[in-house]
Amino acid sequence: PRRRRRATMTTTTTRPVPFRSNNDVVGGILSIPFRIVFAVAGAALRVAGGVLSAVLPASITRRVRALPPVTIGGEIDDPVVAAAAFIADFNDKYVRDDDDDAGASSAPAFLPCSHADALREAKRAIKFLFVYLHAPEHEDTDEFCVKTLCDARVVAFLEEHALAWGGDVTTSDAFRLAGVAGVRPSAYPYVALLQNAEGASGPELVMACEGAIDPVGLLEVMTTAIAEQGDVVEAARARRTERDEARDIRAEQDAAFLASLEADAKRERDAAAAVDEDDVSAEPA
Repeated sequence: PRRRRRATMTTTTTRPVPFRSNNDVVGGILSIPFRIVFAVAGAALRVAGGVLSAVLPASITRRVRALPPVTIGGEIDDPVVAAAAFIADFNDKYVRDDDDDAGASSAPAFLPCSHADALREAKRAIKFLFVYLHAPEHEDTDEFCVKTLCDARVVAFLEEHALAWGGDVTTSDAFRLAGVAGVRPSAYPYVALLQNAEGASGPELVMACEGAIDPVGLLEVMTTAIAEQGDVVEAARARRTERDEARDIRAEQDAAFLASLEADAKRERDAAAAVDEDDVSAEPA
């Protein structure tokens, strides 16, 4: 029987080099030419698009841009459509309803958007972004989704502490995230916590878990990671609160100033009207 890979975890933004089996190493080597071709083809298409937009009439350029983008292997899927499809498929396959013998279950509230928009939303909300990269063909995927991701304790924890985004690695948006520095999974199932703090050069990896893990283990590593970053989050929230309060004070001051100007203008109008009335009454009949 095949030996199941145990989860490897890190709770620092500096990612350790994970252990890889011979199969993982061979698969990574074989995938290098395809990744190079994919990157070169994408760059060539972007350059060609820029050249065409410069020499073609605007009406034709708009029509070309409206065509579905194509790369080696087929279409580049729309990230919002791909996210919505992932959520629908995940809920349909792994979430149990009340009629199930094992009882009802729920799933993390995955955001129906691109991973880039999810990172921006996490930044706006000053929350961590929990990322799940879904490998549908992996032998541990189904059990991990049912027993870990859909565990009520995990769902409640994520609802309180993070926003969640998930994507199928066979789609372009999730595939791009899997290639981002700091993420780069070497085993699946793969989950991570990312922090997109204000003022940072980009999102940082706070925690990563590669391989099968039970809900208790996942909760432990997420709790530890969030606790270690607590000061950073609280400082960001304090800065946000300070800016919001300063903005509210300025808005109140501006409103009071405008009200004062309006009151002065009204007094001047009333005084001018009174003078006009006196002039009229003083005229001889």
